[in-house]
Parts: sequence; structure tokens; C-alpha cells
Amino acid sequence: MKTFWIVAVIAAVLVAFAFSTTPDALILAIPAAAAPLDELSAEVKRIVAEFNTKATELSDAIAKSDNEIKNHGQVSEETKGLITELSGKMAANEEQFEARLHAVEQLADKAKEPDGPRKTLGDLVIESEALKEFSKRQGADGGAVKLRSKGISDQIEVKDITSDAASAGDGIWSFRDPEIVSDPYRPRMIRELIPTVPVNSNLIEWVQTNVRTNAADAVSETGLKPKSDLTYDRKETPVRKIAHYFKTSAEVLADFARLRGEINTEGFEMLRQVEEDQLMAGDGTGINLHGLIPQATAYNPAATQAGDQQVDVLRRAILQVRQSFYAATGLVLNPADWAAIELLKDTQDRYIFSNATSGAPTRLWGLPVSESDALPAGEFMAGAFRTAATIYDRMLATVYISTENEDDFIKNMVSIMFEERLALAVKRPLAFVHGNLDGST
Repeated sequence: MKTFWIVAVIAAVLVAFAFSTTPDALILAIPAAAAPLDELSAEVKRIVAEFNTKATELSDAIAKSDNEIKNHGQVSEETKGLITELSGKMAANEEQFEARLHAVEQLADKAKEPDGPRKTLGDLVIESEALKEFSKRQGADGGAVKLRSKGISDQIEVKDITSDAASAGDGIWSFRDPEIVSDPYRPRMIRELIPTVPVNSNLIEWVQTNVRTNAADAVSETGLKPKSDLTYDRKETPVRKIAHYFKTSAEVLADFARLRGEINTEGFEMLRQVEEDQLMAGDGTGINLHGLIPQATAYNPAATQAGDQQVDVLRRAILQVRQSFYAATGLVLNPADWAAIELLKDTQDRYIFSNATSGAPTRLWGLPVSESDALPAGEFMAGAFRTAATIYDRMLATVYISTENEDDFIKNMVSIMFEERLALAVKRPLAFVHGNLDGST
């Protein structure tokens, strides 16, 4: 039925167009470019007339069915059969009509007027007042014209609209999320553990006790008092520099505000990642900071006893700090080692320090535990972080922007440099104990 109504509408339009002036109006609208055109036009004219006749008969049959429904509540079998028969006859001529219509369109396309080519027969159908009036009466829905005759409903599909480039694709724009997705950085812990002091010099000096001999003793009323020895050394720590830079074009820097902010974030974070490594393990040679590990006191493996686990070794390290007359304020572990401790179980597979629903507080033996990726897995550090070391900031992390580096000016490039200057002084090495969790040095 769908194809029938396509042909029926086109036929109705052609009839209206062809006979609106004279019976030959449709044929006269197409120049007689060749004999085949005249023959095809006559054939189309005949088919249109035949369709018009059958359409009238079908319309009468549909009206009859309406009256039967109104008077008797149903359509008679005779009327149903008549509608089916007429529909079948019209559908049988569809293929012939489409072939003739296609041939007429091809010939009509070749005809020219001084102001350009004539419209095809399809254009005439679409633009005709008859079709417009028919659509207005029947209504439109989305991309399909609804044909509603009494008792029959079907559609003329205009065209499926898809996201293909040949359809609506070029009109669909993607959404650009302004976020720039970057890989995460390691959490930084060392600065949170050690006090920071701002300075305005490139060299840090402090005084440290060198020799301390305590000869104090009980004496008689007139007895000779013992003499104690106390000497000091002058210590110094140089300020070191950590820096790096990026290059970008001036246009990107000016036009892409989000990228400009991202460069600042990335630039400072990269700087601080190196700072974390230097504070933890810098060897103090050349331009490197002298970090905590090289200056800490080594764990005494003689303190380890048979059967000791990781948590036992940590408690003995705390004791070692205490035996140097300092009070440990915290522990530093690699995240993998802290996870292993949380997963420790007793002989009945019950978690000792944690549980699977709420986890465990990051504390061990009464001290806070800091997870640092700068500390290698399998190692630990216990210490009096608040009193045994100091970070000196000579210049906080700063960004410099210049167009006069190398050939930046002539290439319209911008150099963005990030730099900081700092020093680390470990004033009380005995207050830090560093070792391996298996109890070795």
C-alpha cells in the first residue's frame, strides 16, 4: 500500500498539473526534443488517466465503507474485496509508471532555456500547488508526509536523516570538553613533615655541638668541682636550585587560556616532584641537596630478633631514636609497604591493623605514617621530623616568561621557565633512623 500511495499522489499532482489549462499542458511543458519524448509523454498521459479513473473508483469504495461502518458498524466483505481489488490494479501499474517517469525526467533534464535548465518532472511534482494543498489538508509529521484517507493510512518517506556526511553529518558538531586530562603526580609528603624557614641568602649557617663531655658529679662542701667539655662547630648548607622550562607559541599562549593554566600547574608540579626526591635522597654532591637518607643514622640490625615482622622492626627503630634521646614524631613508608602491613592477618585470617570495610588509621605504634613514593619499597625511616631538620626557602617556586631566549622572538615563541631555590639542613642525624623492613641495615 505504501508504494501505491506514492504513485497515487504523484498521479494526482500530474493530473492536476496536466489539466489545469489544457489536456496537453503537461506534455507541452516538456519540449519535444525527440520523438521518444512524445511517445513517452503520451504513455505517461495514458497512465495518469488510468490512475485517475481507478483513484475515483477507490475513493467511492472507501466512501461506501464509511457509510457501512456508520449504518451497520462494520464493512461488508464485498466492499473489502472491492477496495483490495482496486488497490491491486493500481499497484500493478506502478513499476511501468516509474520506468516511464524516469525516462521522461532524463529527457526533460536535457532541455535548456536561456536562463538555465528546466526543472525535472520530480521538481514539478514537489513544487506543485496540488501537492502542497494535499499536504496541508492531510498534515505533516517529521520527515514524512502523512496520508490519511478514511480507513487507510500510510506515509511517503522523504529521506532518512542520519549522521552520515551525505545527510546531516556536516551539521552535527562535537562537544569540546575544556578539561585537559593529565596523568597524576606522586603525592608529596616531605615538606609536610619538616619545618620551613624563609631566608634571603645563598648559604645557610648554624652551630652544632661537637664535643660534649659531661663531668658533672656529686662533690663535698669544699671538694674540687669536675670540669666538663662543650665545643661547637660551625656548619653550613648551600642553597641549591631546581629548574626547567617549556616552549610554546605566542598564539597558543594568548588564545588557549586553559592550556596556559595547565602549563603553570604542570610546570610547578614537575619542579616539586624533583624537590621531593632531592629532600629524601639527594647525595649532596655537586648541585644536589643533601637529603634525609644519606644523613640519617643507619638502623642497627643487632636489635632485630628472630621472628620479627615489619611492624616489629619499625618499633625497634623508634626505640633506637629514643635511645639517642630524641622522640620520634613519625614514620615514612612506601605505599606498597604500608598496604602490606594493613593486610597482615592472625592465625585465624583476621586483619590485625585494619578491616575490609573501614580500613585502618594511618598510624603505627602511636605515630602517624606518611606514604612517600620517594622512599624505595622495602625501606623505612623513623625520626623526629619536626625538630631534627629544617627546609630553607631562598626563593619559592617562580615562573618566568620570555620571548628573548634563543630565536624565540623571530619565531613568535615563548619560553616559560620554572625555578626554585632551597636548602635542607639535617641538624640532628641521630634523630633519624633509616633501614630495611626485613631488619637489615
